[in-house]
Amino acid sequence: MLHAAIALTGNRIGWAAAIGTGIIGLAYAAYAIRMGHGLSRVRYGRLVAHALTYVAVVGGYLLHAYVLLALGSPAIVGDGGRALDAGWMGAALAMGGLWAPGLLIHGFGAIMDRGFEGTRA
Repeated sequence: MLHAAIALTGNRIGWAAAIGTGIIGLAYAAYAIRMGHGLSRVRYGRLVAHALTYVAVVGGYLLHAYVLLALGSPAIVGDGGRALDAGWMGAALAMGGLWAPGLLIHGFGAIMDRGFEGTRA
């Protein structure tokens, strides 16, 4: 749905993309709060939920960008000799790059806790 909204706005990263990504973030936070205890009782449960969200969000933007590049869409071409439009640079590259260290730290923490990030009682 997010990428359909982006496509309807001319494949430009703007307010529609920001609001859609924000809604996804809030939905994930609500899910993590509501299901956190149950997820912590399953080995690597919280980490898997975090990783799946990362793949869905970042992967979705990367796939959308790839399709635009493959089709030669002017919506993704940057200004002034830049390879990518500033909005797409942020959505496709910066978001994944800035999110990845947190996911990596989460992964190390989960491994150190042997996959259980909370009490199993």
